[in-house]
Amino acid sequence: MLFLYLRVFAPQAPPTTRPARRYRKHYGVFRVTVLVTAVFVALPSIVFLLLDAFQCRPIDIVWTQWTSAKPPPSPETSPSFTCLKVRALAYVAASFGLAQDATILLVPWPMLLHLRQSFAPSPLSPTSSSRAATAAMVTAMTMFSLGVFVLVTSCIRLHFLVHFNEASVNPTWDNTDSLIWSGLEVSVSVIVMSVPTVRMLGQKALRSWRARQDGW
Repeated sequence: MLFLYLRVFAPQAPPTTRPARRYRKHYGVFRVTVLVTAVFVALPSIVFLLLDAFQCRPIDIVWTQWTSAKPPPSPETSPSFTCLKVRALAYVAASFGLAQDATILLVPWPMLLHLRQSFAPSPLSPTSSSRAATAAMVTAMTMFSLGVFVLVTSCIRLHFLVHFNEASVNPTWDNTDSLIWSGLEVSVSVIVMSVPTVRMLGQKALRSWRARQDGW
């Protein structure tokens, strides 16, 4: 998503006008902000992934503690049996996820303030500049609208995590609601990142349809 921002907001107009030069300057700051945000998103995600994968020692306790393959482990049967507090880990990970979603949603807004000026009509091709501005604005606003929905799904997911049953003998069943909203959050994120490509495919299909209509 963040690197998609860099493509959506990349300067299009040549730096021949004062607004275009100003926009390129803001884009340089925006690029650094996006890279810092990417680090803020990537590092905690890697840490939480490792903590989730190795939450118990030995590792097989993660799946054997709620299966009937053998009796559930306990400190008596497995003296070295230790696990992290899964609920606490889920709360911290969800909190970081909310902060990351909000940051990703807010990062591009300053660029929207300069986007229209950067596409000021060029003396050579005012129509193409205006169309480029409109296309970029529509794409950005669509992405941000769906991004708000991603943030909402994160909040709803956090609500269901409150009822997370850490002592469940079948967590994939007892924690179904939180798993559903986790999958929904990821799915909407994929849709948001696909918006520019879908828009281009739609434009191509529309041009093809108009060409066939003109041929008739």
